[in-house]
Amino acid sequence: MKEKNDFRDPFSFDGETYDQQLFGPDMGFMPQTNYTWSEVWMMATTQPSVATFQKIIRDPKASLDRAFSWIAGVSVFSAILGIIGQVIWTAILGSSNYYNYSSFYANNSTSNNVMFNPSFSAGYSLGSSICCLPFQIIVTLIMLVIMVGISHITARVLGGNGVFEKSFYAFAAAYAPLMLVTSVVNLVPILGTCIGFFILLYVAYVVTIAMKAVHNIGWGEAFISAIAPIMLFFMVFCVCIALFSAALMGAAA
Repeated sequence: MKEKNDFRDPFSFDGETYDQQLFGPDMGFMPQTNYTWSEVWMMATTQPSVATFQKIIRDPKASLDRAFSWIAGVSVFSAILGIIGQVIWTAILGSSNYYNYSSFYANNSTSNNVMFNPSFSAGYSLGSSICCLPFQIIVTLIMLVIMVGISHITARVLGGNGVFEKSFYAFAAAYAPLMLVTSVVNLVPILGTCIGFFILLYVAYVVTIAMKAVHNIGWGEAFISAIAPIMLFFMVFCVCIALFSAALMGAAA
């Protein structure tokens, strides 16, 4: 009878013995190392490989709590950077017709200039952003749990044997630092959009490696798992558009 901890059969692992998976073709066991958050982030983003992510998920400190704290912390920092960007660009473009709405109201009533001047707009944006911050963190965590859950389920359907905790931890290890980079470059609107697209492609690349490392599946299966959330959301979007168009055509008829 096959032993529960028969490590030569990678598909026999369960949640309790998952951290004892094999490392490399030499069939040797990977060492466990306690990594700091900065070491994990640097490894995941600058040295992405199957071996790297296998080391990351074998960290004794690898847990959902730690991954959630990373996402929450980065969300707060990104929100602060966004607020700073709003204030800076309001100050720079506040006097232009492109950004300053007060020019429209100045033609009707001078009293409206007080309510729609750049400083008021910046203060309003700052206050609303701070009030919405807790909600933003919760929504971000929920969305990421759903996305990683879709990737994880897809990987399991395609023959993977990983556990959700490891999938989310590996994802957070790459997503958190790349989210920080995106927040920084977004301070420059046009530049941020251009660089953000390439960062998104890099995220898909890194997540593919992470899924392969966590679930012990092929590259094709790992890639499908990585892009499964995007494909599903796109399909849902297309269905919604089709239903909305059908409703409009029915109303017009």
